Amino acid sequence: MKVVHLAQLYWPHVGGIEKHIELLASALKKKNCETVVVTKKYDVSLPSFERKGSTTIHRFDVSESSPFQHKLSVWKGIWNSRNVLFQADVIHVHDVFWWLLPLLPFLLLKNKKVFMTFHGYEGSEAPQWKQKFWHKSAEAWSNGNLCIGGFHTKYYGIQPTLVSFGAVESKIKQRAKSATKRTAIFIGRLQQDTGFLEYVEAIKVLRDRGEVWQLDVYGEGSQLTQAQAFCEENALTKQVHFHGFVANADRFLPKYSVAFVSRYLALLEALSAGVPVVAQYTNNIKKDYLVLDSPFAEWISVARTPKQIADCVQEKRKGMSKAQKWADSQTWSKMADTYLTLWTQS
Repeated sequence: MKVVHLAQLYWPHVGGIEKHIELLASALKKKNCETVVVTKKYDVSLPSFERKGSTTIHRFDVSESSPFQHKLSVWKGIWNSRNVLFQADVIHVHDVFWWLLPLLPFLLLKNKKVFMTFHGYEGSEAPQWKQKFWHKSAEAWSNGNLCIGGFHTKYYGIQPTLVSFGAVESKIKQRAKSATKRTAIFIGRLQQDTGFLEYVEAIKVLRDRGEVWQLDVYGEGSQLTQAQAFCEENALTKQVHFHGFVANADRFLPKYSVAFVSRYLALLEALSAGVPVVAQYTNNIKKDYLVLDSPFAEWISVARTPKQIADCVQEKRKGMSKAQKWADSQTWSKMADTYLTLWTQS
């Protein structure tokens, strides 16, 4: 089976969807599936055609001069990639359904199967009518969909064909029993929607309660300067350490006694390492993203304010062995089987 994935960004760009497709492709190769990725050339120095491992990558040029020019350049790129899509057994779109509009009539005439993965939510607030419209359109025009998370029906009104909460690589051998006491790790973007500043402020709350915690931060983002200033003003520079972006920072997880993460991939990696998770939410959709129909809801702590985060850090956690066992069972081979089920039974 030849599967063409459409994704806004792909390797060497780093991100959740990029990693999702890469690890999925590796698992699908073992099940006799060929993977092709059609994506934007986000860096002009990148080649238009490349192979990485078992995956073929086709990149098209885009214009960023205006939103309208950007859309036209994407549609031109998709039109120029039409032969790649016409040769596919399955076309799978990751969140960017609007890309297919120029080719949709031709794909229908050729009876091409088109599927969707709805990965997360857009922006930092509940979706507006425009986001809902495109989700409903993608649902209507595709042969089936996979929703990552259990919140899509409530916020977008779509009915999932299948639901998944992600997968994890079973590569962490050392477990958290060797973790250093009162140490926390943050992995992610230093942005408002990740709760980054609230985690940093929680370290101050804990210190004011008489508990000195160390926090190692792995990531980059617009709130770095603000966080550094907060640490300077509150004498936290010896407790909070900023390491910048570090590839595969999840390998450090077993050294810590708590993980400050709130996205599925990092969350599963922490649970697989046996590390308790405190996940910050800034609004109702983020809270539902974490707990609505979630199989891991009972094993993680969710909090909104720095004080609540500190409360969760100080709580005694139960069920970590069950959480670890469940996380370890969420393999990429299982994820590949989920996609194959979607493609063959929808």
